[in-house]
Amino acid sequence: MDHLSRQTALKIAVISSTTFATIAYAQEAKRPKFEGTWIFRSFIVDPTPGEVPAGVDPRTQFYPLVPAKGYNWAPPGTLKIETGDEGPIKGTLTFPAREPGTDPFVLDVTGKISPGSDGSPPSLEAKAQGQKVKQVEYLLKGWFVPDSPQRYKVVSVGTPPYPAPAPIDKSNDRTSVRGTVVNSGIDLAREHNLTVGTFVLVPAPPPPPPGY
Repeated sequence: MDHLSRQTALKIAVISSTTFATIAYAQEAKRPKFEGTWIFRSFIVDPTPGEVPAGVDPRTQFYPLVPAKGYNWAPPGTLKIETGDEGPIKGTLTFPAREPGTDPFVLDVTGKISPGSDGSPPSLEAKAQGQKVKQVEYLLKGWFVPDSPQRYKVVSVGTPPYPAPAPIDKSNDRTSVRGTVVNSGIDLAREHNLTVGTFVLVPAPPPPPPGY
């Protein structure tokens, strides 16, 4: 099989398996449960090409699964949703205090969940606005998708330009929300207005039992 054919076959296999998983997940959860506590992470992706492994053709820097650059946008935050199964959602997103003696920064969160259908996973649209500083504001758009550590790893066998997704143990899957975030106002990290990044929401671990 020549270079182009191998690439095409890999892309078709990945797209086919992803499409099947998306359809199955959308059918399983028309409207996912969103009440409770989630951990919020956000990142800024740098479009500058990543480093190409030694001995590999430099033209592979834009190939799928070749490492790219990214940065933490904010420290992990805690999202608490009061209502979310029916109608609009409402809650708070809290980031830890940056300096001793200062208060955590709290944002009010409002939005809605759209149920999945016809192969599309359920989605979330939300706005987070500072409780005290209203000029701090973010817009989020994401999708409820299965999540596990294996889904975002690349096998070591078959280095670029022929990497492949790692095997998945679906028993470790949990619901996550992954999508895009844009600061539509003042940014807590002092990024430029309308900076676009990516975010991940995963369920917070349960608290330890009393007396633990």
